[in-house]
Amino acid sequence: MERGVKGKENNGEMTLDNSTPDRDSCPESDKETYAISLHSLKDYNQELVLNPETFPNAKCGEYYELYDPKFPEKKLVLRLDSVTESRGSVQVSVLKTIATREEFGFKSFQRIRVRKALKEEYRIA
Repeated sequence: MERGVKGKENNGEMTLDNSTPDRDSCPESDKETYAISLHSLKDYNQELVLNPETFPNAKCGEYYELYDPKFPEKKLVLRLDSVTESRGSVQVSVLKTIATREEFGFKSFQRIRVRKALKEEYRIA
């Protein structure tokens, strides 16, 4: 599974261009927030789960940015490996061992922003 690190390097600083037309056509809003759930591999055998009712245009192989609106510079980028029916009222779920890392510090039911990431904007590890 692939995770990304923000950016394009510009004089030693990482920058992100949010003005690309491909992202603007994405249904996810820069202002709307979603409740994040945390899961184990026993719950879902993938790092990222997006509820298909909440994200009807999400497709396998696409990358998504997840971040706390209070800290937009700390973005987690994950690839959607499959479209899976989520359980209960899950909107977004991330593998707990990734979501709780110090760099991101997501907590269950925290409100986060989700939007499609353009692969060209990230160095994928």
